Amino acid sequence: IFPDSMADLFGRWVPAEQLQAVLDVMCEAEQHTFISLTKNAPRLLGVGAFPANLWLGVSSPPDHMWGERLTQTQQQKMLRRSLEVLSNFPDRTTWVSIEPLSWDVSTIVAAYSTALDWAVIGAASNGARTYQPEPAHVRALLEVLDRQNVPVFYKGNLKGNAAAQPWREEFPG
Repeated sequence: IFPDSMADLFGRWVPAEQLQAVLDVMCEAEQHTFISLTKNAPRLLGVGAFPANLWLGVSSPPDHMWGERLTQTQQQKMLRRSLEVLSNFPDRTTWVSIEPLSWDVSTIVAAYSTALDWAVIGAASNGARTYQPEPAHVRALLEVLDRQNVPVFYKGNLKGNAAAQPWREEFPG
């Protein structure tokens, strides 16, 4: 169950009590697996305990955030920090959503070889229009993830990308 697919449960604007209420419900529903995704990875470090049935995920840095274009340096720093944070949770499933894959993240992902249990790769989209990643960026990332034995799931908007062959729908397991 993906309770924050179009939100950010760990966003700085989410009150601690609200966050805890959601985590408590996850604990009560132990028969389910929940996946969460945040652009605010450092907040994960301040949560006392996570439900055992929650997969912790981070989003790769966007090209724009809070109405401002992020520089390449800012994006790199944010991705490094997010993967560093995930490295603090070796006892649970951790994952990254790299959507859109708009630059070559492979070197940074390679530097955090124990941070990930799963990766999702996708294109940028604006309504029905998609902007495909450079095939070389996809290939370089796949080489790193394959060396790290990290399963990969392709988002449906990756259609037409030659580097996305064969199609992958792998899950941690």
